[in-house]
Amino acid sequence: MSWRAGYVGAVSSGVVWSAAAPKSPKVVVRKSPGWHPLVAGCGFPQSRCGRELSAALTFQPSPFLQLIGRHRMAFGPARALGTQAAGQDGGDAREEEVATEEEAVTAKQARIKVSIAKSTGRLDLSECGLTSVPPEVFDVSDLRDLSLAGNRIWELPREIGQLTCLERLVLAGNLLKVVPDEIGKLMQLEGLWIHGNLLEMLPDSISNLTRLAKCSLAGNRLAALPPGFGLLRSLQQLDVSGNQLVSLPDSLCSLQDLRVLSLHGNQLRDLPKSFGDLLGLEELSLQGNCLTTVADLPRNLRNLSLADNLLTCFGSHPGRLENLMELKSVSLYGNQLQDVPPGLLALPKLKSIWLEGNPLAEDAMDQISSPSQWGPSLKSVGLDQNQFPVLKAQAWQQSGTVLKFSKCSQSTYGYFKLASVDGHNGAARQPSSNGVSTASMLVVAFGSAPGVPNWGGLLKRVQSKIAASEEDLRSVTFDTLFVVDPKRSWYGASESDDGMLNHYRRNLQAVTSRYDHVVMIGDSMGASGALLFASLATSVLAFCPQVDLSSSSIRPASGQEGWARFKDRVLEGVGQSSASVTVLSGSWEHDMEQVRQLPQEQINWKVFHVDTHRLAIHLENAGRLVPLVLGALAEEVKVPSGTTRAANML
Repeated sequence: MSWRAGYVGAVSSGVVWSAAAPKSPKVVVRKSPGWHPLVAGCGFPQSRCGRELSAALTFQPSPFLQLIGRHRMAFGPARALGTQAAGQDGGDAREEEVATEEEAVTAKQARIKVSIAKSTGRLDLSECGLTSVPPEVFDVSDLRDLSLAGNRIWELPREIGQLTCLERLVLAGNLLKVVPDEIGKLMQLEGLWIHGNLLEMLPDSISNLTRLAKCSLAGNRLAALPPGFGLLRSLQQLDVSGNQLVSLPDSLCSLQDLRVLSLHGNQLRDLPKSFGDLLGLEELSLQGNCLTTVADLPRNLRNLSLADNLLTCFGSHPGRLENLMELKSVSLYGNQLQDVPPGLLALPKLKSIWLEGNPLAEDAMDQISSPSQWGPSLKSVGLDQNQFPVLKAQAWQQSGTVLKFSKCSQSTYGYFKLASVDGHNGAARQPSSNGVSTASMLVVAFGSAPGVPNWGGLLKRVQSKIAASEEDLRSVTFDTLFVVDPKRSWYGASESDDGMLNHYRRNLQAVTSRYDHVVMIGDSMGASGALLFASLATSVLAFCPQVDLSSSSIRPASGQEGWARFKDRVLEGVGQSSASVTVLSGSWEHDMEQVRQLPQEQINWKVFHVDTHRLAIHLENAGRLVPLVLGALAEEVKVPSGTTRAANML
């Protein structure tokens, strides 16, 4: 039995989908309560449609359930079912007839859900193929929770203002360009998720939502926030990443309850002078902007990213970096810094600092090289291949027990950090004089939409497993290349200009060409990156990839043309690759439909009984992700699976 067959047998809850597999495999699906993947954290129960479709994998579905399943393809009812009908009968009349029948069932389904919502106060119409909001929705005057996520709704009716009891409103993944002024009448609203639309501006009336605690506006086309945004005094989490913001309103600095602020992937050139007044702020993401300097920083920050900006120095003000006593992690890579602020490395709680891609002067390198300058918590310092040779001997003498240095090939934008790890003891090693690693395998770990490196902890645990083995798995040694798109551009694949996409390809090729084995791994947007550049790999592990962004709620605001361009480039990446491509998804129909867009004869598809987009996290929590990745790496280098020890490890 091959390792692949052995692995599938060991995972009884999964199934391999491939060109040779039957179209309707029998899968055991456990239907347990969960949360709708599009609105995780919003408080909505998992979609009823999702549970019915999971059951349909095991049992013969009724025509009604089959119809619901086609709605969840999110391409719009006429296209999804009409295409199949035309293929069977070859007639436009039959296609229109079937489409009409499906639209009627959709309306009936909506009426049933609205009727139930009158007693529960909760209405989930996500992924029902809607192009407009059913008017019956506005008859439920005491509605508290409403989700319209993942449809193709172009306009939000003014009647939304009638739902004055709403506490949570989810509009993510639609085609909205404007939000009506009437949204300001939803005075009880505590959560608003409207990411992944085409919004160019917000109404001033949004400042009336004084109870709003969570707000996601990511992946739109916003050039500014309303001047009165600071009136949202209850706001705790705000995500405006992936927009076109050039500046922020001064009133934003009065949000004393704000804890998490995500602004990465915009065009910010400066911050408000009173930005340091955000005393409750703990996490701040500003990577991928155009900042040349920063004003006062909030003194209670714990995690800060200023990566991939145009920073040259930090000014003299109370909120300087070295005065942030609560700071645990700071990312400064990809700037123009020559100096490290004195005292920054000595901060009492600082654990990691990433400085790759900065032209650091000799004084700065002296500070980094001196153990006496390091604080008691500092464990990781990130440097690039140009900075490495300047490190002094005492830094390397201490690195085995105190610090871990890693190097990065840094360029115009994006993050390319190559971490060379000794496969036998997991310790960082000083690069050889010629910069050539002794490992024959490279793992390329793609970051997802938050714009930070992923998979580092998981790959460390894989290395620990290898180190704990005897001889069976010792040949599984690898270096890791961490790749991040801090500008939230989906690695440039949705852009009309090929410049950014080619930039990532060139930087990847410069590293991957040095290895015999290249395994690319990623989740969601990161999985799409792995598929985009699959031609540079020998193996790919893609967890819940995004292929058709027109049906995704987390996406760039490039519009229909950009989303279509992205899909074409992903399909081209897989089609031109000779790599072994393994795609892993849960049983959520949205993710399964994404995988169906890929050329089935070129992928190996594993499906798990998890109705969520966060499959990798689920597998990690279940203790299954490490052996899965380790098994894939062992197969890549052809480790024999016949020995008992290797079989147990995998």
